[in-house]
Amino acid sequence: MDEMRLLEAIGKMMDEKLEQTLEEKIGKVLDEKLEQTLEEKLGKVLDEKLDQKFDEKLGKVLDEKLDQKFDEKLAPVHERLGRLENDVSGLKRDMAEVKADIKDLKYRVIVLEDKVDVMRKDIDGMKADIDEMKYQGEVTRSGVNTLLSWAENVESVVKVPLMGAAR
Repeated sequence: MDEMRLLEAIGKMMDEKLEQTLEEKIGKVLDEKLEQTLEEKLGKVLDEKLDQKFDEKLGKVLDEKLDQKFDEKLAPVHERLGRLENDVSGLKRDMAEVKADIKDLKYRVIVLEDKVDVMRKDIDGMKADIDEMKYQGEVTRSGVNTLLSWAENVESVVKVPLMGAAR
């Protein structure tokens, strides 16, 4: 709807500018043509016929010239308006595509956030498992050290080389 208002405002501005330009240019052209026509016709036409025919011909000439000048001046405006309408249509299509892309991106972000949440939970579980494994490794190492110490003590008491086979 804003595009239409913009086009109307542009049209209004262009109409005002064209009207001013047309008045100036048509005034000059009309003055020249009128002067030329009057000089040629005054000598040939009687006063009675001059009044009738002059009004008819002047009105016709003015209408034709005004229509012609108006069409000449408005042709580029109509062409530009056509291009603007095409551009606006293109922009609307592009905006629709951008909106669709944004919607798709939002969906993908939501999916990624869900996946990241799942990964965080998995990582938290893995951290807990690693901590448990570290603890179990320390317990196992402590137990092995205790057994080794016990084996050395038993070896010296029993006099059987228990550690020799392991070394």
